[in-house]
Amino acid sequence: MLLLRKSGAISFDDILTVNGLRCITFQQACQEYGLLRGDQQWHDALNEAAQFQSPRQLRMLFAMICGFGEVEDVPDLWVQHQVSLCEDFVHRYSEQTGPHYALADIEELLTSYNLSLQKLHLPTVDLPASVLERANFDVVEEQAKANSYTMQLNSEQRNVVEILLSAVYNNSADTPKCYFLDGPAGTGKTFVYSTLLHTIRGRGDDVIPVASTGIAATLLIGGRTAHSVFKIPIDLNATSTCNLKPNTKEADMLLKTKLIVWDEAPMTHVHAFLAVDRLLQDLTKCKEPFGGKVILLGGDFRQVLPVILRGSRTLTVASSLKKHALWLKFHKLYLTKNMRALESERDFGAWLLDIGEKKSGSTIQLPLQCYPSIQDPVHQLYSDIDFSSVTPQELKGRAILTVNNERSMEINNKVLEFMPGNETVYKAVDMIMSEDPQDQLTFPEEFLNSLTPTGLPPYELKLKIGCIVMLLRNLAPSKGLCNGRIQPEGEKNNKPRAPFKQVKSLRMSYDGEKGR
Repeated sequence: MLLLRKSGAISFDDILTVNGLRCITFQQACQEYGLLRGDQQWHDALNEAAQFQSPRQLRMLFAMICGFGEVEDVPDLWVQHQVSLCEDFVHRYSEQTGPHYALADIEELLTSYNLSLQKLHLPTVDLPASVLERANFDVVEEQAKANSYTMQLNSEQRNVVEILLSAVYNNSADTPKCYFLDGPAGTGKTFVYSTLLHTIRGRGDDVIPVASTGIAATLLIGGRTAHSVFKIPIDLNATSTCNLKPNTKEADMLLKTKLIVWDEAPMTHVHAFLAVDRLLQDLTKCKEPFGGKVILLGGDFRQVLPVILRGSRTLTVASSLKKHALWLKFHKLYLTKNMRALESERDFGAWLLDIGEKKSGSTIQLPLQCYPSIQDPVHQLYSDIDFSSVTPQELKGRAILTVNNERSMEINNKVLEFMPGNETVYKAVDMIMSEDPQDQLTFPEEFLNSLTPTGLPPYELKLKIGCIVMLLRNLAPSKGLCNGRIQPEGEKNNKPRAPFKQVKSLRMSYDGEKGR
């Protein structure tokens, strides 16, 4: 590795010399150059973050590193950065008890990644209630929001809200408990969810909002992905069960909730609903659908159905909730009035719905405004923007769709040329995860650098300050580290911005067979 990366070496002493100092072994020289795997990159990340992040943010970063990074020695990572991670608790309590509170906070953060202090060989502590206590919603504020939202409902939305509230607070055996809210985009399904959330929380009760994707979950106040809440397994089949144990905080939360709201339900495989149905029946000791809990599914079957890997049209349709007997248990509610489109756009919206329902005939003629007058899409969308003063809110409505990753990277790099400032290139670290040493020779690092597999970042990621970044993983949706996050106006960071430094990112793969 040294011969491949150090030019002009004429002796072994030249190879062993790094920054004017002679190393004892070639392995030590490789470590000084950062060519060998180790935890130095994680130490550097925490050291750099400690200069401008709060202790709470450092603990979040520590949990993310443990959850997503391949750390060889987690206890050593904790020991070396203990002072920075515990600074706030030490100031509040003492040097003796501060680390215990910090470890308790880290334990809570690790639950999102299915980890614990014991699994990482960190010191275990008795978790104090003050650390684990979650911030409750302000009942008075929720009531005010509920009243404001209710006044803005149209007749269809108001009818849906009244039916759901009646089902939540009416203990009659004849009242349906399972509902599906069907409506095209723009009819106000999310607004109905928000009204229900504020109303139920304003009465001091619990409600669980979930969604099939991380982006959809961010649109719901306090929302999380369904896989995170119910612990739905990744590999699903007709007999799958959720990995959530009774007598836990998560199980107690499900038992106390008055309503479960599940957005973008048509995107979810029917096996996931069956697994949740079994879970709730086991927890509540009730054989009714979903354990007798009031559940509201929402979405639009005209949009994306469950994605089946290399599946045919028949398999995709068969995986939908509509094709299962469980669908007969749901009471259907409908929204038809488009609240998002302008008056001049309603005809176009109705025309699109007619196409989806095969009511427009066999021949489709696109309106003239759909044909671009300029062939270059980058020039068409971004030539009128002053990138020196543009905001994310102005950019979020402009996008160019492509059919492959290669074309999208070409467009990204071309748009990047419009932006002012210096370009910074981030290079990934590639490696083969195999127990066969021959694979290391078969797939050299240079070959790996030429690949850009689906779901992984490119080897060279070019960025400028101010450009929009999409996360491949929703690291912490509750903290805004997820796709779709835009910093609201008025939400400012009082801490100084860290200098933009050259770093390396790790392109990680998932080995399902070995669980790595």
